[in-house]
Amino acid sequence: MCSNTCVERRRHWWNGRFANPARRDVYLWPGNDGRWHVEARRGSLNQRSRLFAFEDEATALTLAEALMGSNDNGWRLVGL
Repeated sequence: MCSNTCVERRRHWWNGRFANPARRDVYLWPGNDGRWHVEARRGSLNQRSRLFAFEDEATALTLAEALMGSNDNGWRLVGL
């Protein structure tokens, strides 16, 4: 599933690891349905992902931050 085609990603974070089992990505974007979406991906080759939908950006951002954990563990905001 490629959830980022035909939608505008607002934010994308990754944990800075290239190795397939260790790589993590978190995406945040507004959907066409008025809801905010968060996708958490694991791995790079055989990606596994979970998709969450929220009524507002603040709640979606709270989950994205929780998925990343503390700021000192290497997560980086990817320029879009």
